[in-house]
Parts: sequence; structure tokens; C-alpha cells
Amino acid sequence: ENLMARSAWAPFVALMALFLGLVAIFGGLWFLGLKYEVNYGTSLKSFEQGTPSGVQDDDGALDSLFEALTSNAAQYESLMDELASIKTATGASRRLKGVRPRESGFRTQIASTMGYNSLHEAIWYSVQLLAAGGVDDSIPDLTALRVIYFLGLLSGLVVFAILVGFITDGVTTFMESLNEGKTKVVTAGHTLVLGTNEATPRLVAQIAHMRRAQTQCNSSFRQKYLGIGIHPPSTSVAVAPVVVMTNTKEKAEMKEKLAEGLASRGIEEDEMVMGRDLMVRVGDSTSTHDLMRVSADTALNILIMMTERDDEERDASGGKIQNGATLRTILALRHVLFTSANDSPTRNIVIQLARPCKHMASATFCDDGGRRLIRPMDLSLFMNSLIFACAAQEGLAHVLMMLLDAEGFSFKRRKAHLFCGGVIGKTIGDCDDMLEKGAVIGVMPMNWGGEDVPPGMGLAPDMDYVVKRGDLIIFVSDTISPPPSSAHEDGSAAADVDAAKLLEPAEGFDTPHASMQALICGWRPVWTDESKRLRARIEQITLGMGAGSAVYFINAVPEDLFKRLIEVECGFSAATFSDGKAGWATAQGVELRHVPGDAADQEDLEPLVHAISFDVAIVLGSQARAAGGAPSPP
Repeated sequence: ENLMARSAWAPFVALMALFLGLVAIFGGLWFLGLKYEVNYGTSLKSFEQGTPSGVQDDDGALDSLFEALTSNAAQYESLMDELASIKTATGASRRLKGVRPRESGFRTQIASTMGYNSLHEAIWYSVQLLAAGGVDDSIPDLTALRVIYFLGLLSGLVVFAILVGFITDGVTTFMESLNEGKTKVVTAGHTLVLGTNEATPRLVAQIAHMRRAQTQCNSSFRQKYLGIGIHPPSTSVAVAPVVVMTNTKEKAEMKEKLAEGLASRGIEEDEMVMGRDLMVRVGDSTSTHDLMRVSADTALNILIMMTERDDEERDASGGKIQNGATLRTILALRHVLFTSANDSPTRNIVIQLARPCKHMASATFCDDGGRRLIRPMDLSLFMNSLIFACAAQEGLAHVLMMLLDAEGFSFKRRKAHLFCGGVIGKTIGDCDDMLEKGAVIGVMPMNWGGEDVPPGMGLAPDMDYVVKRGDLIIFVSDTISPPPSSAHEDGSAAADVDAAKLLEPAEGFDTPHASMQALICGWRPVWTDESKRLRARIEQITLGMGAGSAVYFINAVPEDLFKRLIEVECGFSAATFSDGKAGWATAQGVELRHVPGDAADQEDLEPLVHAISFDVAIVLGSQARAAGGAPSPP
């Protein structure tokens, strides 16, 4: 039992031992049975007991009688009488009744039976008998041998029935493991996604669009079938398989959700094949065993998306544990990478954070060359700013979504020596001019580890920055390998002066700010602790508003606390508006109003929505500790 529990092959080893034992037993019995029949068998004994005088008790007497019987038909009756008298005189009638007369070559027949000459031959006969269960009509008519033969057949059938059961159970277990997502991922250089949240299907869809762009870029006959002139990928993510590991959903459920996300973005099944290009496994991202099962030590790119488990642990601990699941995943991943026998090729580990984490710097680590592998992405600041910017500028959200979704005109990157045939030694302005359809928006060093951006680089770089070998050009285009513009082969930006003038606004033309009504549902706890962030968001959303605009806050913050935050902390002046209600006003005259209530409660929200026609609404997902109290965790 211990052996079988220790090794999955133990049942097969035990069965093989049983089979070999049966082969030896039946082979030996067959060999001994043949020897016994030849030397001591009843059919070959002389009739010594009760033999009448003048009659030899051996095969010769009977043989001579039968030969005479067949040669001389006239003596048939007398010979038969003589034979009957022999049976009566010897008293062997009963014995001879069970022993049929044998011809003189019977000894030769037994000696010619397979297994008579050697024990090795008998073993080989036993192997065939147990393995094939065949029927051999050449077996002599001897009860002992036929019993051995039958027992061998029966034992062979039992052994192979057990073997079929083992194989069936093994195949069933393997298929169940496949369905449960518990099998090992045998691959390398892949993109690994640890954890899932609401953004995972969109992430996979964006990767699929990158793969489509790479395929379209190499779709000609000579590229696709001859391998000539292939454009290398802009990133390994565009060609590597994707492995998603989750422990919050079953494998079938996760695959269905990912398939729906791909289909909604127009991705065909053959463009992102499940099981080949996209694999789903079920496991705990904080477990080193499960990380090894998805080959985390050989992955090129790793994305940690544990925000949902972070939120669950934060709520369960009353806000004391922040980003706990993410931190444990990083530590487990660090152990796997540093103890793996493989030379880890990991180049990037990106962490999605839903809120700031002061412990993240202590959990990050570097590769052997000293380059920091961990890239924390705190999306809370970015998302807050982005939401309010999109609310203030109509159409901005649509433009940003187009740039970020990796489909059509979107953000792309290319190594400097591959961009437009090579731009090393050119300025950013020259590079931008070389794009006939698109624009260069940034440049970064290839092995940037998250430290401060070098001077002149980053997004919106210095247009006079000279591109060096190893730089990455960030641009907006509809293809990953844009050809250089044939109209401006000299790379001079001066050739576009006339076109640039057409884009300049007419003198004295100024677009007046429109009157807008904005609704902000919910509250950010950090605004209670850091009022400067609240003021920054108010200024951001009111920047493009004209006279008569108003911003309504509906949340559960007490009125006295809200008043203190707006007046004292943020510095907005109190005012009484034309409808006689009190509020606050910005420097541009935009009204700020507070409506106490729960935005998720229809009874609180419905009267406000029916009374005012809002142009834009911002829904904040969290309203925890809106009334203040203990400072929110960082």
C-alpha cells in the first residue's frame, strides 16, 4: 500500500511481477507435465498386472493385433475374440476402458510438443499462453496438460483484465486532470498570467490583437511559406503562448469566459487556439508547487493580477492587510526563480495593483545583472486621473480606448534598428517625419528597470534627442512595421511645414466652454485623508466647464465633514446659488453641490437624476469609510 501511494507506477510494477511469476509457474508445470507423461504416463505403461501367459504386456502385442486386423479381413472375427479374451483374462477391462489404444508414434507426438525439449521453451509457451490466450489444437489428448493449459488461459485473462483496468483508470485520471486544469504546462518562453480579475479577458484579447498584427505583417507567400523577409515581433508577447492560472474559477468556466471575451473583440478561434496559444490552469499563485506546474521559471513575461484576492483579504481583515495576495505571490515567485535549475529567462514581471503599497519596494528583486525585474503598476492614481479627465473632455475616453486596445491605430513599439528600416543616429523629429501614417510619441531604453527616465526620453520626448542603439521607439500606427515615408526620404521635418500650418488654429478663434452638469457618485477614502487629491480632481473636471456648470456629489459623507474638506482643506469659497441652495464655487464660477445619500440606493439617486439632466456621470466603485474616522491604509 505504501509503495502504491508513493509511486503511480507501483500497480503496474506489481502486476508485471505477478505476470512474470505466473509465466514461471505455468512454464514449469508444462515442462514437468510433458516429462512425466513421456516417462510415467498411463498410456505408455506396460500391462504387467494380470497378463496371461504367452501374451506380452507391451504395445507390441496390441500393435500386432491391430496390424493383423487391418491386413487380413478374413481373420477379423477370430482376432476380435482373442482381443476380448485378453481383456477378460487380465481383468484390465476397467483400466483399458479409460485408455484408448495408442499408435506407436504417440511417444513421438508428446516429445514433439512445444516445451518438451527445454524449460526455456516451456517458459516461452507459457508467455504466449498468458499473453495471447490462443487455442492450440496440437496439444496431446492428455488431461493434465489440458488442465494446465486452461488454467494458464484463465490466469492470463485475469492479469490482462487487471492491466486494462489500470490503463482505463490512468486514462480517466489523466482526462480528469486535463478537465480540472491540474496538469503541468510543458513549454518555455511563454507569457504567464497569475490570478484573474475583470480585466483578464480584455488582456487576453489585446494579446490576440498583437498576434493578429504580427501575422498580418508576415502574411505574404514568401514570408509565410518560404520564411524570407520575416519581420521580427515587436515583443515576445506577440508570438509566445499565453498561460492563465486561476483558483477562483473552474477551468471550463474560465475558458468559456476567455472565449467570450475573444469573440466579442472579433478574434477567430484559429487566431487564438485554446490549448495551443492559450492555456488555462487551476492553481494557487502563492504556491511554489503550482508555480512550477505552470513553468514559471521558464516564462519570459509574467503578469500578476491578484487584485480580487487582495480586496477579499483586505475586507476580511478590516483593512489591516493590504495587497496581501500580491505580496505572497511575489515572494513565491522569487523562491521559484532563484531555486530553479533552469537559467531563468524571465525579463519582465508586471504587477497590477488596485491601491498603493508601501511594502512593494521591499518585495521587489533584481536579476543577475542587477536589473529590477518587478514593475509595480499602481492603477489607482492613473485611473482616478483618467476617469476625471475623460469626464471633462468629451471623446477622450474613446480615443484612449482605441490607443490601448492594440487593434488598428494603437500604441506600438519597435527597436530602433528595426523601426522604418533603422533610425539609429536620427533625432526623434526625424523619426516622426518618416512615418507616413502615424506618429512617434516616445522613446525608452530597452533594458529600463523602472528607475527614473533618462533625460530627453519617455513619452513626449525631446524632439532633438538622438536615437541610440538599444532604444525602443514608441509610436502610434496601424502596423508594427511601418515603412518609411517615400515622400520624405531625407528625414527632414521641414518638409511638413506647409502641412503643419494647416493644423494651426485661426487667429482669434477660441472655443467657448460649454455649460455642463456633472454627477459624481460615491467617494474615495483617500480624499478624506489627502484633501489635495480631492482638490486636484475637482480642478481637473471643472477645467473645461463654462458658466452655469455644476458638479453634484452624492455620497454618505456627513455634511459637516464634507463642508470642512471643501472649504477648509480644499479652499473653495461658500456660495448661495440662484435656486437658493447653498454650496461652493470654483474660481471659474462652477458650482459644487453636495447631496447626502447612497448612490447605490434608487430612492436616493432617482430624485436627483429626474430633477437634473446630467451631461456626464462618474461612478466610483468604493465608498468605504466615507465618513472618515481612522485614516485609510496606504
